[in-house]
Amino acid sequence: MRLKAIIAAVIVSVTIMPVFFMFIPLRMVYSVSEKTELQNYAGTADILTGIIEQKGAYYHSFTADWGSRDETYRFIMQGNDAFMKDGLNDFIFDQIGTQFMIFLGRDYTEYYSAYADECAPYVEELVRVIRKNKSYIEKLAFSKRKFMILGMPSAGTPVLLSVSPVKPANPDKPAGGFIFMGHVIDQRFLTEIYSGYGFETGSSRISLSASSAYVKESVNSIISVELLSRDAAKISLTLKELNGKSVLSLFFPIKRESNMSIMHTLHLSYLIFSSFSLLMFIFSAFIFRKIIIEPSETLAVYSAKSAEGKPLLKGINQRFYPVEMRLIAESMKKIAEKNDKMEKNLLEISNTDKLTGIANRRFFDEIFLYEWNFAKRIKRPLGLLIVDLDDFKLYNDDYGYSAGDKCIAHMADIIKSSLKRNTDIIARYGGEEFIILLPDTDLAGSAKIAEDILTEVRSAAVPHSISFKEKIMTVSIGLCSMIPENTDTKEKLLLEADKALYEAKKNKNCAFSFNTL
Repeated sequence: MRLKAIIAAVIVSVTIMPVFFMFIPLRMVYSVSEKTELQNYAGTADILTGIIEQKGAYYHSFTADWGSRDETYRFIMQGNDAFMKDGLNDFIFDQIGTQFMIFLGRDYTEYYSAYADECAPYVEELVRVIRKNKSYIEKLAFSKRKFMILGMPSAGTPVLLSVSPVKPANPDKPAGGFIFMGHVIDQRFLTEIYSGYGFETGSSRISLSASSAYVKESVNSIISVELLSRDAAKISLTLKELNGKSVLSLFFPIKRESNMSIMHTLHLSYLIFSSFSLLMFIFSAFIFRKIIIEPSETLAVYSAKSAEGKPLLKGINQRFYPVEMRLIAESMKKIAEKNDKMEKNLLEISNTDKLTGIANRRFFDEIFLYEWNFAKRIKRPLGLLIVDLDDFKLYNDDYGYSAGDKCIAHMADIIKSSLKRNTDIIARYGGEEFIILLPDTDLAGSAKIAEDILTEVRSAAVPHSISFKEKIMTVSIGLCSMIPENTDTKEKLLLEADKALYEAKKNKNCAFSFNTL
């Protein structure tokens, strides 16, 4: 009996106990996958914050532009009503997308306000909240922050607010007032900005959950990730006022598809292993019976068969465990691909050229359309310069592409330094081409800026040993200017500048313009 008990204990240990010990590696795999999943959700939460930040920066680009114009300053200081013409409100609401535009003096006297129809319930509350927070607002207006979020207690909803000072051309004069643009953060607004990225959101005035697995705080918001169950998670985005007070929490439900796939894979693996262990136990019990009952000769035979079972165990392990790992890898791959896709969408809305640090072509096209419509409305000239590096292909061939990239970045800095106004826009238009938009600039003014650029580039004396004309890097500039008429299109201005560049490239190191516009 003692021998039977020992043999039975060994069989149970070899066949049944591994089933229980399998919980340890399964738990480790699940823990690693959960951490990876949480990291991806944290990346998603950062993207959600970036969408709000991008919207605030978008409104700020217009308030900063308007605030730097001489027409805006004269309107604030002299009350020039001609600045606000018929149809301007539609232009602001339809093309910019802001719900309101408010002009206040330095003493917060209201000079002019325009509101979209859906913003009518918040008209009085908006100005009242702005005046209440004027100390915070003045700090923001003269800082590098692009927007803020203010609560409107009476309205029961916060507002995303961008502000810029109205500054005169003379820097010695103080700012004349402030210009405000923004949007009330209601459910419709949240749906519009997030639905395009595949997110569904709800809002509620509650605090962050203490069970959050990930929390990150920024200037305007707090993001957190909470794992609710094995198949559901939640990302919270809490918006903050300037004083740090939470005013609104947004919730983004997430279905944990990867986690359910991993759990399904682990449960399937455990079921397979348990079934195999049960079969091994039955087989071992049968061998045990045979060993006890059969003569010693039979015992020796079945002992050999038991030894032959060891390669089988090893083979099964090699057969199933790689399949499990491949399934888990597939689940992780799907998570990574989804996160990469969202990051790619956010990068695509970036407005900066990576090599030069100036605006890219996509952002230039947006600003070009805005400035064209504005110039057409106020009947003011709009200048355009296209700058091309001379013999740049030869430069690349001689100095190498790495040096070519550095040269492009250096030229961008030189050209940008030649522009004296904040309203002048420079962008990288092609490989070695730059384009410059000059609001409120006639042909003579555009030519003067072109000459300044030629002078600065020549003064930099960047070596170019195999250039056809000189031994330094030079540029050719095509320029034009026009006052847009109702029947004109911005492509006409662009085409004329391109034709002028073609003529300038014939001689190189010069600027050329047509006097037909």
